[in-house]
Amino acid sequence: MPMMEDIYQDRLLDLAADIPMAEPLEDADARASASSPTCGSHISVEVKVEGNRLVAYAQDVDACALGSASASIFARAAVGRPLDEIRSVRDMVFNMLSEDGPAPTGVWSDFALLRPARVLGNRHRSMMLCLDATVEALGRVSSGSADSALGRRSS
Repeated sequence: MPMMEDIYQDRLLDLAADIPMAEPLEDADARASASSPTCGSHISVEVKVEGNRLVAYAQDVDACALGSASASIFARAAVGRPLDEIRSVRDMVFNMLSEDGPAPTGVWSDFALLRPARVLGNRHRSMMLCLDATVEALGRVSSGSADSALGRRSS
């Protein structure tokens, strides 16, 4: 089993302390939020989509170190990426944590920093919050339900 210093590495803690994309979007296409009842973490996201790409992203993060680091990693890579790639990364991170699958690569490779935390099953939800909320928001854009989603936050 990994030691706590293997899980809470300096790089991971640096990312958790420096969360980008915190300013709200004035022209978001959709919003969504997700929470973890285990640790009380909560993340709300806003997305703007053009064609098949995420062109703007904002997040409001109130999460533990692992959830904050995940949100930081995601926000640093997400803008400009194809929507299906974002959905695929969500699935890869989920599989990395729950099934010991491979970590994402390329612009998403910092998600590998979360690999040692896979032994903390009660923290998986927190690490998935930004990804789950973003995929939900993208689904609202795709389904045409984004207009109704802009006036409220989901949980």
